[in-house]
Amino acid sequence: MKALIVGGSPEPSSTELVAELAHEADYVIAADKGAEMLCATGIAPDLFCGDEDSVGKGALETMRSLPLPEKHYPWMKDDTDFGLAVKLARQEAGEREEPLDLVCTCVSGGRPDHALGVFGVMAESAEPISQTGGSLVLHEDRFVCRMLVAGTSWKLGAEAKGHTFSALSLAARSVVTERGMLWCPDHSALGILDDRGVSNQITEDVSEIVCHEGTVAAFLLQELGHTD
Repeated sequence: MKALIVGGSPEPSSTELVAELAHEADYVIAADKGAEMLCATGIAPDLFCGDEDSVGKGALETMRSLPLPEKHYPWMKDDTDFGLAVKLARQEAGEREEPLDLVCTCVSGGRPDHALGVFGVMAESAEPISQTGGSLVLHEDRFVCRMLVAGTSWKLGAEAKGHTFSALSLAARSVVTERGMLWCPDHSALGILDDRGVSNQITEDVSEIVCHEGTVAAFLLQELGHTD
């Protein structure tokens, strides 16, 4: 199942990107304020969820006018709206008995504290999603981030050549190999949020990162050049 979560970050991605990602998805979740972005793109989600503390009145009324399920949660809850949306996407894929290829957007811009929380949720979810044959990606206007766990890899084609690439460990210890880049670490160990994996550059038509151990957030930046 190809699912998309649209969040409500203060600096969301463009309507063009959100529309493209939504059209590629089988199942679209609006996480609270994310409903505003979907209204702006003219796309109806398959599910609306959240505590309704940040979504505007107009978008909320639109959601309630649509024939779609709504998962309302109290404001005093343990999970963020994004965390709940990830759990609901996993639940839907499980009910369908399909692997989950999950893309998230509009969740990381404008609030560094929220962004760190998003990566915490993704790090926790990456392994169970991977174990069922799925994948977990964060896609914003200026970057694509793929979550990798032990035994998984990300192979990139010629379109990535010349772009900046970074790998950040989200575990106490991660081990990676990178190929087709300016620096090609071989079974290199990274500590949690170790900056030694930041700002590599893709130099070949075919490049790859392999995660041998731990959990890694692998970033392909959408601008040319090395940005250290």
